[in-house]
Amino acid sequence: WNIKYGEVGENLNTIDTVWDYIIFNGCINDDPCSSNPNSTACIDVNNDGVKEDVSCLTNHVILNENEICTSINPVYAVVSVKNPNLTWKNLDYIKPKTEKIVINVITKDDKGNPVPTYVGILDGGNNCIEFASGYTSSQNGKATIETLKYCNPTKIYVEYMDPFTGLFIKYPNSPIDIHDNDTVQITITNPLKCKVEGKVINGETGTGMANIPVYVYEKNGPFYSTTFTDNDGNYRFSVLCSKSIYLTVPNLENNEKSFNINNIVDNDEQSDNGTVVVMKDILMENNPPDGYGTLSTYSTKRGEKIRAYIFAWDTEGDLPIRYKLKFTDDNDNQIKSYTGLIQQNYGQVDFDVDTGDFPAVDGEYNVYLILVDSKYTGDINTLNQKFRKIFVGKLYISTQNAKPTIVNFNVLPSRISSVGKQVTITGYGYDIDGDSLSSNVRYNCYDENNNLIDTGYTPHGEKVLTEGYETFTIPQNSSIKYCKFKWELSDGQHTSYSDEITVQIENTPPYTYIWPEEEVVSLNKSSTTIYAIVNDIDGDSVSCKWFVNGVLDNDQTSCSQYILDLTDFSANQNITVKLEATDGIDTSSSETTIHYGFPGNIGIIIQ
Repeated sequence: WNIKYGEVGENLNTIDTVWDYIIFNGCINDDPCSSNPNSTACIDVNNDGVKEDVSCLTNHVILNENEICTSINPVYAVVSVKNPNLTWKNLDYIKPKTEKIVINVITKDDKGNPVPTYVGILDGGNNCIEFASGYTSSQNGKATIETLKYCNPTKIYVEYMDPFTGLFIKYPNSPIDIHDNDTVQITITNPLKCKVEGKVINGETGTGMANIPVYVYEKNGPFYSTTFTDNDGNYRFSVLCSKSIYLTVPNLENNEKSFNINNIVDNDEQSDNGTVVVMKDILMENNPPDGYGTLSTYSTKRGEKIRAYIFAWDTEGDLPIRYKLKFTDDNDNQIKSYTGLIQQNYGQVDFDVDTGDFPAVDGEYNVYLILVDSKYTGDINTLNQKFRKIFVGKLYISTQNAKPTIVNFNVLPSRISSVGKQVTITGYGYDIDGDSLSSNVRYNCYDENNNLIDTGYTPHGEKVLTEGYETFTIPQNSSIKYCKFKWELSDGQHTSYSDEITVQIENTPPYTYIWPEEEVVSLNKSSTTIYAIVNDIDGDSVSCKWFVNGVLDNDQTSCSQYILDLTDFSANQNITVKLEATDGIDTSSSETTIHYGFPGNIGIIIQ
């Protein structure tokens, strides 16, 4: 879009263009002139007897500032030239700037140590402050963030990333008033009280392998971490206690190992003392290379040359990497292939594919990339040793008019908690012939017995082509358990179909994990804190209840911590604290045990 408020030859001292008018007066929030010639937004701004359209909608001026970052088309926020002190916001929402404001944010752990992480200043609901962000220091945990405020009182939240779990947290539960140079201190408690360690060794030589990536994660929780082995092949992580955690080494066959630090030695564990697990050695024998391939287009006319790109790497560095890019028909008969070498690890090659060498008929071909390393002996066509086979895509070759090309198609999220919720459908496609395209997105929804109970086209499937996305509300039918979506892109002669994407209708219970400030509490303390992580992957609102030795405490409902009052407990007893979290559909729980007033070391196992 082109804003012309200073056109060549116009009088710069008069309001004689649409954007002159909007800048000095603001757009008019009425119907566009094209739909309503009597709209108040139809104004003759240059006195030529013809009314111009100064409506907000026609000129793409957003009236709701919350929509500025959600629109995919270009939009404008107008700044007045009459008053330079006005902010970036458009005239319908402008507020006079009162002052700059400095906000100090300090993030530390429960031991008082600095925790460097991302922090952001969020508006607290009265629209009085500009968003700003920064990173707290590793030396003192402090970030000094400067932003603009527009009115008083100025209410904010502070958003921070929990570096231990990767979750983004909004603090506190209710917005707080903020003033210039105020300090917000946030305690980020570290739940990673246990350790896992092990070694990756070369299966041929028995020596440790350096710089091998190792990952640990929860399958249904937020915890995720990665590291690289040291020069001797050792790795070490801080992890959650008494949780099922998985460990993988990429490119290793059967690479998923599991452990639970609970004083029980499981299959993949060498030892488990309740606080540290030592994993069995991970053997790495020779593995084939990995990589990917792409084509410059996946639909073309016969005789055209297209470009193929191949990228490959080998974990052990066994170079050169040999590749074969092959094209097969639906019966897996090879029609054409290209072979060559990649001399550099994490290297790329590209070359032309001449489609004139393919059969002189319309055809669709499967494209595969085969990779072997330098330890592979013999002909790459034999494939009797370890190799990697990667599906690149389908290439359609036409003798006349080419089919439209669908580059990508996605539906997010892939899992939602209930019917009636929205999904976002995205896609990108084109036609090499330049034909006019039509776009539809078909959906089929099924019950738990796989019976089709709702079908049709989404209302705005054309937007996937013209704007790149559309939103669709899952039909309000409680029997729906999953829906499948497919994009149909047609040039009037051929229709291309995307892969079918499934969206599951299923509620995921809230994730819960709690741990005590200290496992053994001395008699001279009157209270102790139990910290919690509560997260709902579906984005549902969550409420929490706390139980002490099975008795509900109606006074504390926080989902982040619980203050345990110890004044009513006698010495030398175990106190069980349990958290229950519900999203209104499902409930999950987590519990821990506090050892109150026990003398000496009683061999605590963290729950």
